[in-house]
Amino acid sequence: VDARPPSDAPPRSKMCRLMVYYGPPIRMDELTTKPTRSIVSQAMQSKERVQGNVNGDGFGVGWYDAAGASPDEEPGVFTAVTPAWSNRNLGRLSRKIQSSLIFAHVRAALPGMPVFESNCHPFVHGRYLFMHNGGIAHHGKI
Repeated sequence: VDARPPSDAPPRSKMCRLMVYYGPPIRMDELTTKPTRSIVSQAMQSKERVQGNVNGDGFGVGWYDAAGASPDEEPGVFTAVTPAWSNRNLGRLSRKIQSSLIFAHVRAALPGMPVFESNCHPFVHGRYLFMHNGGIAHHGKI
């Protein structure tokens, strides 16, 4: 499958930010909100981007139970279309959730792309949690 955008696609100047933590169990806020380079801070100050400097088109976090979920259990996921920095529930959940495997995403949609929760990573398929950056061409053929 060719994952490149069509030749007539607009240049990609916006990029989402993805973060994954794997290690000893920590509270989610140690990645999402507390550090100076947290995913929320990066969403507000995306200096590497060509157009604009915020990733405010939604966000998502995903985690596996720190207590050791069964292998067939789905991971936890919280997504929203609001900017991560203005979502009170992200802060509330991040202070309570502890895990050894955490995914976080802040979205920067291209002009004309819809802003729906279904476009906010991470995604879940059964017990699997995943994220990707960019489009998947010919998605219907996969």
